[in-house]
Amino acid sequence: MNKTVLILTGLPGSGKTTAADFFRRKKIPVIRMGDYTDAVLKEENMPLTEGNEKHVRESLRKKYGADIYAKETTEKVNKCLAVQPMVVIDGMRSGEELDYFQKNLPNVKIIFLEAAQNLRYQRLLVRPERPLAYADAKKRDMSELTQLGLYTLRKSADFILGNNGTEADLFKKLEDTLKKISP
Repeated sequence: MNKTVLILTGLPGSGKTTAADFFRRKKIPVIRMGDYTDAVLKEENMPLTEGNEKHVRESLRKKYGADIYAKETTEKVNKCLAVQPMVVIDGMRSGEELDYFQKNLPNVKIIFLEAAQNLRYQRLLVRPERPLAYADAKKRDMSELTQLGLYTLRKSADFILGNNGTEADLFKKLEDTLKKISP
């Protein structure tokens, strides 16, 4: 049986969480890389704020290497792959993470989601979990683009999906993408 790992990436507000929900509805397991940050925040009794999240992300990468999130995610993915033909990873951020995944996971396919900046910022402002104000969203973009090089992942993407429309529009694009991946 062929095993496939789909990786969702893109700037904050591009639709990764919505895409992850699509796959969950299809009964495909989704592993969110940001859960590692959340676990560290909980362990340290730190509130879930953008500042605290940023501090934890940067500290972990500095202490354990730029691919620490991929390392923490891979074991969970392999457990799912033992019983599922496909797993989705939500939230890859860097080339180092991609390199690690490609070396340690089978049949990696990247879905890069993108949306207009003003739309992304509007989504981030009103999202129920981890909302971001405009200034924080702009800082997060700059951090992910300059420090992590997230936009270079676009060049490695197997699929680039624009997400400037409705949830139904995105789900249609994801359905079409899934058909191209699955036999």
